[in-house]
Amino acid sequence: MLRLRPKRRCVSRRGLTLVEMLLVVTLLLVVAGMSLPALLNGFRAHTLTHNVDLVRENAGQARVEAIESGLTYQFRYEPGRQNFVIIPHERDFVEPDESVRPRVHSGAISEEVRFRIPAGQPQTVERLDREQLGDLPDAWRLAQTTWSAPVLFFPDGSATESTFEILNEDNEFVTLAVRGLTATVSASEITGDEGP
Repeated sequence: MLRLRPKRRCVSRRGLTLVEMLLVVTLLLVVAGMSLPALLNGFRAHTLTHNVDLVRENAGQARVEAIESGLTYQFRYEPGRQNFVIIPHERDFVEPDESVRPRVHSGAISEEVRFRIPAGQPQTVERLDREQLGDLPDAWRLAQTTWSAPVLFFPDGSATESTFEILNEDNEFVTLAVRGLTATVSASEITGDEGP
């Protein structure tokens, strides 16, 4: 006798169950949570090096201004903050022509980082006269700020030897060193800091 089996219906599953979806989402969250600190550290390191490059470029511009104008220029930064200025150091320069005025420049690094005077150096700060800041649009505000001692760039291409630091929120910093003979600005590797 021949037995007939009932036909089985093929039921195709279209989609995932709720448990499967929760498992996948949980797995993705765990992987993202483990990789997020590494991504944030990479982003912070990139921000720090980007700002170091910005300051090096502007310090180089101070050197060029000094050579081209024949005036001594100064680079100053605001300790504990983000602002910097590049202005002539001589107050009583002779202007052969009213249309020729020495260039002045102000700028700022990102809010995530700040300037710092290295430990062991005199923590000298001073205000600048409004006249020293020339035609800067924010000269009034900058005149209210306390500035670091000047890093001088001379017309012969040399500079005063100086070091200063750029620090991020994680107390990692880069030390910038201005070489006297060539006025080049070198940067250290990113270093961690245990201090304030």
